[in-house]
Amino acid sequence: MGKLHDQMQEDLVLKAYSPNTQRSYLRCARNFAKHYMRSPEEMGEQEVRDFLLFLVRDRQAFPATLDMYVSALKFLYNITLKRPEVVKGISRPKRPQTLPVILSPEEVLRLFAAIRSVKHKAIIATAYAPGLRISEVCGLRIADHERQFEDFH
Repeated sequence: MGKLHDQMQEDLVLKAYSPNTQRSYLRCARNFAKHYMRSPEEMGEQEVRDFLLFLVRDRQAFPATLDMYVSALKFLYNITLKRPEVVKGISRPKRPQTLPVILSPEEVLRLFAAIRSVKHKAIIATAYAPGLRISEVCGLRIADHERQFEDFH
């Protein structure tokens, strides 16, 4: 997939996809090509459908994994190969709605009791109390605290 890989990577960069998404999409496209031992340029709608069915039936892919493959293949055929007709009829899998696991008050107390560092306790408390995602915690800045403080005055 050499030249096509490079072209898809450039398209992902131009569309400002995150590095993680770029890696995932490229891996999905590579696995698709490897499955058939042919370039995606030589394949069409039937191969895409059969590959997605293979992922569901044989690999028992989770809906999130299947969704990633659908997104990657749609990007490959819509943007890079400019053949949208290949993936026009491919829809995203239905993803079940799941609720996050919430710790009981006793579990929260045990968690904090196990942390020795005051700094680490502050980090965990900052993340846990408002229910921040790890990416949101990593993106926190001092200015965020100052802005929050101003909102209350």
